[in-house]
Amino acid sequence: ADAFDRAEMLRSKVQEITCSQADPFLCVTITIGVATIRENESVSQLVNRADVALYQGKYSGKNKSVLAR
Repeated sequence: ADAFDRAEMLRSKVQEITCSQADPFLCVTITIGVATIRENESVSQLVNRADVALYQGKYSGKNKSVLAR
């Protein structure tokens, strides 16, 4: 599986495990920004793209995986 698929699987499992509890106030979800390194890209640039994707997900509704551009 690629990085996005793994992130989405993790996001789904976190929601499934925590939101299946009896108390709905304990429901935990996560948003994940996913980036794969490009040729000649620094680690700093990679992390920055993942961070931008993370915040795009948070601002557009949370509980999602977002692939960096």
